[in-house]
Amino acid sequence: MLAITPSHGEPVTVPIEVASGTRENRVAKRVVDVLREAIGADYKIERDDGEDVLVKRRLGRDRFNVTVVSNAIRGVRLNLDQE
Repeated sequence: MLAITPSHGEPVTVPIEVASGTRENRVAKRVVDVLREAIGADYKIERDDGEDVLVKRRLGRDRFNVTVVSNAIRGVRLNLDQE
């Protein structure tokens, strides 16, 4: 579960369910699909190198933070980097 918190707003908590045994590229695709549905109007969400997920603010939108609320997927590491 991820939380997206704009600098001038309330956090949006996004649960992302992934089937057991899903490989990393498919996990990343699932994350992109769910995030696009939940917050896609305010952010540009895409995959990079297959397994990396990028979340970018659209022009004129607030800066934001992404927080991992929980991760119950074995073998999947979530590293958050700010660019």
